Amino acid sequence: MTYKPNTIYLINETLTIYTIPPRTSSLSLLPKFPKLSQSSYYISGVEGCDDITMMSLMLGQYTYSAPFTSPKPPINLTVPSKINQSIQSLVSTIYSCKTLITSPPNLLNPDTFESHAKEILKGDWSVIKGEQLLDKGYECIHAVGRSSQYEPRLMTYSNPGSGPKFTIIGKAVTFDSGGLSLKPSSGMINMKKDMAGGAIALSLGKLLKEAGIYFELILPVVENSVSGESYRLGDVLRHNNGKTTEILNTDAEGRLILADALLHSSNDTEYIIDFATLTGAARVALGIEVGMFFTNNDDLGNLMVEKGSSVEDPLWRMPLYSGYENRLKGRVSDLTNVTRDGGLGGAITAALYLQNFVPEGKKWVHFDVNGMDENGEGEANGLRACWEVIKGIVEKEK
Repeated sequence: MTYKPNTIYLINETLTIYTIPPRTSSLSLLPKFPKLSQSSYYISGVEGCDDITMMSLMLGQYTYSAPFTSPKPPINLTVPSKINQSIQSLVSTIYSCKTLITSPPNLLNPDTFESHAKEILKGDWSVIKGEQLLDKGYECIHAVGRSSQYEPRLMTYSNPGSGPKFTIIGKAVTFDSGGLSLKPSSGMINMKKDMAGGAIALSLGKLLKEAGIYFELILPVVENSVSGESYRLGDVLRHNNGKTTEILNTDAEGRLILADALLHSSNDTEYIIDFATLTGAARVALGIEVGMFFTNNDDLGNLMVEKGSSVEDPLWRMPLYSGYENRLKGRVSDLTNVTRDGGLGGAITAALYLQNFVPEGKKWVHFDVNGMDENGEGEANGLRACWEVIKGIVEKEK
């Protein structure tokens, strides 16, 4: 059989041959390969295929295995050994990430999220939980999560190594009702995805550990519920750096717990990367497929865009426009958690708020991601791009 360049051949158990054509553009999003019918397939003709095409095929077969439905017959792909093993590892990690994000909130709460995290990244975790958060000065994480039956917590994992140190932070709100600023049903229905930042950060941590890279992972984990213990509009919360925040909207909780997490980062870290489903403004601006990010370092920003394009993980840099900083000034506090002008430029002002808590001298990237695709399945926006960027930095500094 003569193989066409960059075309994958799938041969099933009945010897039916399916062909996957080459990509039409190197800058297009990953090809939307349809899910295969349940069968066993052997992948052939990979000699002329690039890693991105192979990854696209494998990612296209993801299906969430819902525990409430009858299990579907599996799709078995026999992958030749000549296929890049790192691609298979990356796809497996993305599958785990998508499954965490897609999981129903009655199955994935702060307790079970902690268990999953410890299963994915084995080793010594530090967990500050419940009232201990107040003892350590993490008032915001405690305030956001105290109304839930599940204790709020700050999870930290450290992986020793040499070379530059990376701090990876992920917002993990396992369900976001909006708190006392209660969301309508239409705005609440997909809020199981509000822990997507935590899932992406955890998945990136898994890749970094496998590569022996020096990093720490910080996950603030809460459920934003409603009860007599809920934090209120008008409350003023204090941060570990001495700054205070007045609460104008309890549904802007993600930036509060991220502020505490940023202040928890180690002094010896060089790079800080955080992931969060932070604002609806990001989704309105860029849709669900393009990841939005902010950074205080131009070289790092250019690298993110470049590497994102190279692995079909499209990213768009937004400005940390200092002209909007005064919109976050408080009347009885240093800051407010949202602006008083109706949310104009909401993604920018959210990033500017976070910038107040980035330790001085650190190279920082903030991802404001959607975390879910059009089919209601989890999406790991920014993961592939960050993985490529970090590998490149480590290799360059050897």
